[in-house]
Amino acid sequence: LVDKRPYSTIKLPEPFLYHDGNSNRVSDEMPLIRTRPLALVLGWSNASVKSLSKYAQLYYKEGGCDSILLPSKPKMIYNPNHGRDVMQELNKVTVQTDCDLFISGFSVGAFLYSNMLMHLREENSLGESIEPRIRGLIFDSPVDWYGVPSGL
Repeated sequence: LVDKRPYSTIKLPEPFLYHDGNSNRVSDEMPLIRTRPLALVLGWSNASVKSLSKYAQLYYKEGGCDSILLPSKPKMIYNPNHGRDVMQELNKVTVQTDCDLFISGFSVGAFLYSNMLMHLREENSLGESIEPRIRGLIFDSPVDWYGVPSGL
């Protein structure tokens, strides 16, 4: 039996998933050796993997990006510490890659991106590694703290 996985992979922490644009497959493992840019697709509350995968496929077709998907859950919003912890885990993953990044935040996903930024500001070495590689930001119906109650 031959293991067909790339020899250098990282297991993504829950709830993140890797979407390989070339094969249109979703996995909890991501190759660390990157030849394509990476889109971080931060979903709306209770977004399905199937729905987020449609956007990931669009980013692959139009920009050659693989994606990390975050199907956001309400707990990430109504418990800000949990949301912040989830985004800290994303920072730990993205710092291990050296590719260009695109951020796509839908609704509360844009709010979670702000948690990611706060963590990058606090951990200066992470920010110095990640922020210069961000090549694009795409937000659809972003929600701020005051809009969260009506969004949930």
